[in-house]
Amino acid sequence: MTRDLRREPHYALYALGGFAAFLIATAAIRVTPAKWIEATDIWALAANGLIAGLVVLGIVMLVRPLAPEHRAGAAAAFATPGMICDAFVTGAFGQIFPHVDPDLDGIFGASMLAGYALIIVTGLVMARLPARSTA
Repeated sequence: MTRDLRREPHYALYALGGFAAFLIATAAIRVTPAKWIEATDIWALAANGLIAGLVVLGIVMLVRPLAPEHRAGAAAAFATPGMICDAFVTGAFGQIFPHVDPDLDGIFGASMLAGYALIIVTGLVMARLPARSTA
C-alpha cells in the first residue's frame, strides 16, 4: 500500500524547506550591498513588492497540490522555522549584518514578521480553495 503524499504531507519536509529558505535569504541579505538594503526610494518599494509577490506565488505552488485540509498546516510548517530563527537574527542584527545600519533592526524584524504572516495567510486562503481535479 503506497501513501499519496499529496494527501498526507510530511510537515517536517515543509519545515526543512522553510529553514533552507531562511538560510538562503539571510545569506542573500548578508552579501547584498548596504545601499540597496537601506534604500528608501520607489525602487526599494518596488523590490519589496516583487519579493512579496514571489513569496505568495511560491507558497501557492508549494501547497496547491495538497488536499485543502493540509494547505494551511504546510504553510505554517514552512514559516515557523524562519520565524523562530529571525527572532534571534533581529536580536543580533548588528552582529549578523554588520554592513547595515543597526538602527534598521526594528524595520527588519517587522518586515520579516509581515513576510511570515503573508505565508501563513496564503496557506489559509489556499485551504479554502477546492482541490484540483486529477481527471
